[in-house]
Amino acid sequence: MRSLIRFLFVCALLPSPPAEAQTALTILHTSDHHGTIQPIDQGAFAGQGGVERRASLIKQIRKEAEHLLVVDSGDLFVGTAMSSADRGEVGIAAMNLMGYDAVAVGNHDFDFGILHLKGLHKAATFPFLCSNVRPHEPDTCIRYAIKTLGTLRIGLIALIGARSYPNAFNRAVLREVEFHDPIAAAKKAAEELRDRVDLLVAITHQDTEEDLALAKGVPALDVIIGGHTEGFDGLVPQDKTAPVEGRVELTGAGPVFVKTHRQGRTLGRLDLLIHDKTIMVAEARNIPVTATVPPDPEVARLVQEYARRLDRKPTPPLDRARQTDNPPPDAR
Repeated sequence: MRSLIRFLFVCALLPSPPAEAQTALTILHTSDHHGTIQPIDQGAFAGQGGVERRASLIKQIRKEAEHLLVVDSGDLFVGTAMSSADRGEVGIAAMNLMGYDAVAVGNHDFDFGILHLKGLHKAATFPFLCSNVRPHEPDTCIRYAIKTLGTLRIGLIALIGARSYPNAFNRAVLREVEFHDPIAAAKKAAEELRDRVDLLVAITHQDTEEDLALAKGVPALDVIIGGHTEGFDGLVPQDKTAPVEGRVELTGAGPVFVKTHRQGRTLGRLDLLIHDKTIMVAEARNIPVTATVPPDPEVARLVQEYARRLDRKPTPPLDRARQTDNPPPDAR
């Protein structure tokens, strides 16, 4: 009995973060949408994706999560007949309904020109972010944003990788933008934001190798949410180069890195437990977006209306390609 009492006394003395000081945050993320509004209808990934299913998942998770952030890693359009016809309009309308908080601008988001991108930004209820590719035209996108969820302040920046510029850009817009090294831009943004936020998140559109270099080069970041190339399951912990699945306890030194699969085939979910501006625990998984997910009625009506418009609108044969799991050759 004395041993038990002594054990309980020692346990009571052990320090632990008070429950009220811990904050749970769920980040949902998508990548390389490429106009895939409807489910993919041929190829290896046939039957996967669709914004009406994604909306249903987001709505359900929003009911469960203590704090929820929803972001996208860019390349919203180019790749489907509907995207060619409406140039991203339906994608933005669907994302407005889904309650996205921010989108990183990808290289293909410049394909229809600066003024078109600016118009989409104006139509969106969320900011378009790009910290290292700066258009001369004002209000096309912004360098960073701060999102407040309860008492949690989250800094959001976005980066396009150096390997994409200039070769993967619309040549017509090159003279209308300034490109800055992504790591240098991230360091600059981190210096401006770090003392103002509890969590600093980089939403990126670059190769995985570039993301790993970013993690090493800018340890002030807490989270890197990748895009541009095919994703992976799990998360890459601090100071690691390979992903792990399951619940991971962290030391707080450097960012965790996640990247979901392309074209809305999965919805990435990253759950974090935060204490005193430090991520203590992280867990990541990709939620399949398949026919087992019931469609959200509101987004389904939106998609049906745009599909009817497309059927009535003459479209060049080349643009009437099916919605496949193969985006354009340079759709990266």
